[in-house]
Amino acid sequence: MSFDWPEFTIDELKAPTKGAIAMGPFGSRIKAENFVDSGVPVLKGGNLHGAYINDSDCDFLTEEKADELKSSVVYEGDIVITHRGTIGQVSIVSDESKYPRYV
Repeated sequence: MSFDWPEFTIDELKAPTKGAIAMGPFGSRIKAENFVDSGVPVLKGGNLHGAYINDSDCDFLTEEKADELKSSVVYEGDIVITHRGTIGQVSIVSDESKYPRYV
């Protein structure tokens, strides 16, 4: 799928607030015992499909654990870019996303 989107730098897109660009969480902040059957979905590179997020195959954290990782939580309108693994995959959390927030 190809998109004819205008080009912008990250600085042009980011919100003018501290913490507008965040990374992580990294593996040391999420352990196997943190995963639960439902809750706040955790995004992985495999969830980024074209412009939008495929949230049909996510692992989940409790609301409390997601709150601990608040600097890594994304919401509708946020852009998600991979910086490990397959670098540069880009998706946006759309207004049609299944969940109100993601880690």
